[in-house]
Amino acid sequence: MTEAAALRATLRRLLALEPEALPPEHSFLVPEGEGPFPAVLYAHLHGGHYHLGRRELTEGWRCLQGPYAPDLLAAGYAVLCIDMPGFGARQGEGNEGALAKAALWQGRTLMGRMLGELQAGFDWLAAHPKVDAGRIATLGLSMGGTHAYWLAALEPRVAAVAQLCVLADIGPMIRDGSFDKHNHYMTVPGFLRHAEMGDVAGLVAPRPQLVCHGAARRPDAGTGARPCSDAPARSLWRVRGAGAVHRARRGSRRDTGHAPQGAGFPVPDHRAGVKSMGGTMLNRLLITGANGNLGREMRTRLTHLAKTIRLSDRGDLGAAQAHEELMPCDLGDKQAVEELVEGCDGILHLGGQSVEAPLEVIRNANLDGMFNLYEGARKSRVTPRIIFASSNHAIGFHKQTERLDAESVTRPDGLYGVSKVFGEAIASMYHDKFGIETASVRIGSCFPEPKNHRMLSTWMSHEDFVRLIERIFITPRLGCPIIYGASANAASWWDNREVAYPGWTPQDSSEPFRAKIDAEMDPPKGDDANALYQGGGFCADGIHED
Repeated sequence: MTEAAALRATLRRLLALEPEALPPEHSFLVPEGEGPFPAVLYAHLHGGHYHLGRRELTEGWRCLQGPYAPDLLAAGYAVLCIDMPGFGARQGEGNEGALAKAALWQGRTLMGRMLGELQAGFDWLAAHPKVDAGRIATLGLSMGGTHAYWLAALEPRVAAVAQLCVLADIGPMIRDGSFDKHNHYMTVPGFLRHAEMGDVAGLVAPRPQLVCHGAARRPDAGTGARPCSDAPARSLWRVRGAGAVHRARRGSRRDTGHAPQGAGFPVPDHRAGVKSMGGTMLNRLLITGANGNLGREMRTRLTHLAKTIRLSDRGDLGAAQAHEELMPCDLGDKQAVEELVEGCDGILHLGGQSVEAPLEVIRNANLDGMFNLYEGARKSRVTPRIIFASSNHAIGFHKQTERLDAESVTRPDGLYGVSKVFGEAIASMYHDKFGIETASVRIGSCFPEPKNHRMLSTWMSHEDFVRLIERIFITPRLGCPIIYGASANAASWWDNREVAYPGWTPQDSSEPFRAKIDAEMDPPKGDDANALYQGGGFCADGIHED
């Protein structure tokens, strides 16, 4: 289990988080039009205004710049807001203190109950036909801000967070006595033995997160608000692997002490147009390895992603279509690769040696070639977002009985697998040093249909690969995730929940092909590498020599 996954599990245990139903006391607002729309799960504030609840969304409050609903709808967002227990239309359930104490007596927490209901709201939004499930953000002020980033920390599908006037570590406030001003809902027994609030917010990375603090309570005043200042915020994100530090957004309202003036990370503005998947998203997309099986397939399937598709391979690329540029190139030629990359805002890097081979062959295409590609990206006038076609052979020596995620240790099953580990490391380094965003996709077996029993676990349909490519290029902030490239196979060995934020949901499965494969061949047994290891037969091969 990864560090992030372990912390999430601990938080769920401490919260005594249980499945909840979406309360009927909620408001759902949708812009005019067909959709699907990006959406905001709006968590209302506390402020001692128990009567307000979800009405804050449409009526506003004195600490806000008016109600958010009109602006969000005008910007093209659907919005859901839920009355929390004891607030708004649910005041009849009891006051906050009574609800918190009752929850503790029952082995639960009020915070956990609230987050459970917000999770139900998120799930409801994600399933709604008017909502784009890959673009759901959370937003809130004060208590709502706490709920916004805690839910995002626990739910990797949340695409972005705006938490206003709330991020502060609990320990300093306990020491200086200021925590007494906070309310019962925040009580989570045992929490400080495991984490601080900054650790929870850190689980949101590398997704965008806007963090603000109050103008009248300066972060340098020695209070618990100090963790919201620039330096700790940067440290928080650097530790959690968000990579290059981005310029913080600032804004303030000086007429109240509980208003945003903070440093955080910008949440992208979708008002530039809610793009459909059929819209043009890139100016120039480079596809390397365009003559390979997968490259030829993507050449015809990705025409909607960019105004111009630049195709490259060592061999003949055929005739160019109206939207295509043909640039044959050897990846080992540094100058040629730099010219190839120039001007591209997206790169699908399928090129290189695709099977086990002598080291010299792999070195030129997969080691030198990978370095040359990223040097070209670094020097380019336009910084591209990159999809690197890594491979399941980077983890091939893991047993088929193991379930892996993005932070599982690499165990390459040959020189080809080693080259893919190298490629992932290059992508990570160039992200941390230069901010170049890359999704390293550990492709399983991308064919029209699975060919054997092992592929029932590793298969990814061409359609699911296209969906993944679309989500990687459309997500507001990518970072440098490792994503397993496989369809929704019942026998899958891989877990992408920690990197769910791009919003990719595979639609296909290998199960419809199982009967055909069973009829055509016997499953591997015993000490056959295809029965033991995720990399299959590659694990049994020797080292290739000239």
